Amino acid sequence: MLKKKYIIIILIIILISGLFIISKKTYFFQNIGFKILNSLKLKRLTIYEQNNHPEYPQTKIKIPEHQGYLIAVYKNEHKLKLYQDNRIIKEYNVNIKRELPDREVWEDNQTPEGIFTIETINKVTNGWARWMRLDTLNVAHPNYINNHPDGLERINNFEKKYNKIKTDADIKKFNSLNFDQKMLRGIGIHGGGFSLHQEWTWGCIAMSNKNVTELFNLLSQKKNEGLGTLVVVQV
Repeated sequence: MLKKKYIIIILIIILISGLFIISKKTYFFQNIGFKILNSLKLKRLTIYEQNNHPEYPQTKIKIPEHQGYLIAVYKNEHKLKLYQDNRIIKEYNVNIKRELPDREVWEDNQTPEGIFTIETINKVTNGWARWMRLDTLNVAHPNYINNHPDGLERINNFEKKYNKIKTDADIKKFNSLNFDQKMLRGIGIHGGGFSLHQEWTWGCIAMSNKNVTELFNLLSQKKNEGLGTLVVVQV
């Protein structure tokens, strides 16, 4: 009986020793595996490396001579520069979307290029902190006609029945009736955060909440509280 007891104890010791050796080997091989994977891991590209497309048309828009504030957004640089009386007084990092040469239609989600004005400027509670919507009509209207064979016909039919498309509210109404083929709208400058590795917007210009609040406060000091401020967006 005593002999049997010793045999059981010996077997338990062997079993525990075996498990310990296996666990040590597993830990060793896991460590080696992780090291190999880390050494093979590709470097994560930054937005500056991802989105500078030299093959795209490099449209340059001359910054107009302008008294007061003017915003210039440079897509390749991922910078928003605030001018006052023709000199740069602030510069911010921004996220944009540039996977295609330029935004042509609603569906492509690119950041459009051109000269716009701020149409609305608001505090918001959706995590963006501030929202400055751009008047995109001067770009959206011709692009809609050029990119859709029946674009002009749809616009004419709408304007005959309702009114001439002049504001973002008009475009919104037009889109509600042409949901299968929408006109570009809803582009703006907002917060929500700046990412070094991911362009997370759907065509807007995104900044950190701190920076967009600072920009908002500066523009709000103007007599018209920032409305009508020129915004030049280019590569």
